[in-house]
Amino acid sequence: MLKVINKLRGVGVEAIWFFACTALLTWPTIVQPSAFALGSPKADGMKHLWTLWWMRASVWREGEFPFSTHLVNWPVGMDLYPIEPLNGLVSVFTPFVGIVLLSNLLVMANLFATGMVGSWFGRLLTDGNRLAGLAAGTVLLTSSTTTFFVTVGVGELTHLWWLPLGLGLLLKAIRQPEWRAWAWVSLAMVGAVLSCFYLGFFLGLAV
Repeated sequence: MLKVINKLRGVGVEAIWFFACTALLTWPTIVQPSAFALGSPKADGMKHLWTLWWMRASVWREGEFPFSTHLVNWPVGMDLYPIEPLNGLVSVFTPFVGIVLLSNLLVMANLFATGMVGSWFGRLLTDGNRLAGLAAGTVLLTSSTTTFFVTVGVGELTHLWWLPLGLGLLLKAIRQPEWRAWAWVSLAMVGAVLSCFYLGFFLGLAV
């Protein structure tokens, strides 16, 4: 029982730390979540916002999941794959949340997840050393790569947590080579590819 309490306490400390890091890195979004969209105005942010709107509008106005659009090449339209389906699904199921607010919440949630999963991976690498895990998650969350992904405004790239998740599951499968462990690795790879082809490609190379 004491072991469980200590574990929960450790997770709580990590959650507070990575929430604080996320709030600091995206400041002042935490106090003005709808004022502006995170990312450079000269990058792909508008495409990201449009994708969230398009997937939501397609489902709620046209009653179908979007794989094409008539908003381009009218009146014929064109095939268009939703480039960030994971964020888009969240948008579909939260029609009451403004697009700018939703975009910012998604960025912050993914940053937080990157820190937490990175910390978990760090603990796996160091046989449960919580301080090492905290350091690993912090380095990943505050890295120039993570910062670039937010700045460039490509929403699917902020799912960076797929990489430490997949590699952590791989490490567990290597240590305990059971079919269930390898099934989890496979699911992580599929999820990464579907969420963001680039991250799925990187994870596949690493595995």
